[in-house]
Parts: sequence; structure tokens; C-alpha cells
Amino acid sequence: MEDRRRGVSLRELTGYRSVWMGCAIVAVVFYHAALDLGPVYLKLNTFLYGGVDIFFFASGLGMYASYIRDRDPLAFMRRRLARLLPVYLPFILAWCAFKLITGQQTWYTALGNIFMIQVYSTSGVSFNWYITGILTAYLLTPYLAAMVERTKNPLQGLALIAALFAASLAFWNTSDGIIIASRFPVFAVGMYVSRLASDRERRVTPAGALGLLTAAVAGLLLLRYFYAYQPDYLWFHGLYWYPFILITPGLCLLISALFHLTRRLPPSRWLAAALAKAGECSFEMYLSHILCFDLYRTYLAPRGTFPDGNGAHLLVIAASAALAALLHLVSLAVKALRARLRHGRE
Repeated sequence: MEDRRRGVSLRELTGYRSVWMGCAIVAVVFYHAALDLGPVYLKLNTFLYGGVDIFFFASGLGMYASYIRDRDPLAFMRRRLARLLPVYLPFILAWCAFKLITGQQTWYTALGNIFMIQVYSTSGVSFNWYITGILTAYLLTPYLAAMVERTKNPLQGLALIAALFAASLAFWNTSDGIIIASRFPVFAVGMYVSRLASDRERRVTPAGALGLLTAAVAGLLLLRYFYAYQPDYLWFHGLYWYPFILITPGLCLLISALFHLTRRLPPSRWLAAALAKAGECSFEMYLSHILCFDLYRTYLAPRGTFPDGNGAHLLVIAASAALAALLHLVSLAVKALRARLRHGRE
């Protein structure tokens, strides 16, 4: 029986990682959809971009666990690319071909997008900054893992986050650079939580939970203050995103706690399963919804093909989900083929 006086197992709460990612992709899709559902929703929608910070936090959690399996950086990158490329390559090749045919892209820019580094270029259009950001986070994982493992107490952890915060300031000269760099601290926090969760006896005590939720509230207040009084610094100085270093761990803990407390209720189990499935397909959905909304806003809406409004935006979300499902099937087929070829060689 669970010892409630000591709190809930941290490993059990981080077991809802796929649910976090499902919540994150829903938040990001609806943020980009910009539905008009009244003033309260519009105010909430302003902050839904924080779903990306949940992605980086959850990715840090997963990447630490993946890397410490063998501590081989090359093997780690092979595993990550084996997950990304079966989805990304066919998708980006089709997108680049379309952009080349329509004269919106050069071969130089297309190669930058295919190799996921176009954001760091000074010319041409990148598909989306997140692709380069997550690849860079993977490349940093062995170094961050070493730093996290040397962190013996929360004060050292704070020093690590402060160092990453200071390092990210070097990217202030470009908007995409600061968007990427400002997410590395929350990625490192995820890795630190993963290290703690590797201890099966580690519990989240009431005092620890209160501390995380207090930090989340402080982050929300900071974000509200920046919106109200420092609007000129939001984008190029990272004030849109830095508060989520405080917000994200407590928010993910709250999501886990809600589903953990209601795990015996069928609606809660069904919702958790649906969000977990969305989380498993989150990369595919990220790619597809960026593409579908780009096509809609660039080609369909200006031509009046679909009247701009909630109905059209919901149709675009549905189309994005269908494309994401197709990409996920492609990924599963490639994975099955690789397993068959590996089995054949053995």
C-alpha cells in the first residue's frame, strides 16, 4: 500500500510523460489555430505556446533516461534520428519540393531544412524553429547529462539553470535563436527530474509539491507582469518563454496528480489514454499542423476557398490530425522494416 505520509513516487508521476506531451500538442495546435471562442478563451490562448516548454521538459526527461542506457553519444543520436527521420524526411522532402517548384526556396535553403539547420542560416525560409531546437537539444544531451549528474543538491541545480540562462543570452541577436536557447534551461530541468526519478524510492512530498506549485504561480505572475509592463522585451529578450522555466515542472506535476488521483474513474482513464496517444504522435502532429495552417493561410484563405473563421480552422485541425496519423503509420512501417532486416541479419 502506498505510504501517503511520504508522498507519491516521483517515478509514478513522471510516468504520465506521454500525457504531458498530449496536453502540450493540443495546446500548441489550438494556439496556432487562434479560434475565437470569447474573451476568456482568447486570454487563455495567449499563453498556450507554453506547450512547447512542456515538450522540452518532457524531452529532457526522456533523453536523460535514453542516454544513460549506454552513455554512448553516437548510439544515442542513432536512436533519436531513427525516431525522427522516418517521419521527418518524407515530409520535409515533399515540402521542399513544393517550395522549389513554386520558386519560394533555393537549393541551398532546401538543404538547410533537410538537415534541420536552416534556422541558423541568415537567409531563406526555415520550416519551423522547433526542428532545429530539438536537434540541438539532442546534441547537447551528453554534456547536459554530465552536468546534471554532478548536481548534488537543489542549489547546484539552480546554478546549472542560471548558467544555461546566461549562455542563452548569446542568442539575443536573432529571434529564432532566442526562441531555441530560452528552452534549454527547461530541457535541463527535465533531465534533472529524470535523474531524481531513477531512484525508485524518491517521493514527491507535500512540501516539495507545494514548492513546485509556488514556483509555477510565481512564473505566471512574472509572465503577467512582463505582458503588462515590459511588452517591448517579450520577443527578443525571451520574456515570453523564460517564466516557463518556473511554470512547467509544477504544471506537469499538477497534470500528473490530477490523473493519478482520478485513475480509477473511467472518464479519467479514457482521457489519459487519448492524451497519451496524442503524445506518442506529437512530433507528427507538430509537423502536419504547421504545414496545414501554412497552406490554409497562404493559399486557401486569401482565395476565399474557405471562409476564414472557427469552422475553417477546425477543418484544418482535422486535416492536420489525418496527416499526422498517416505520418505515424509511415513511421511504424519503417520501424517494422528495420526490425525485420535486423532480425534477418541475425
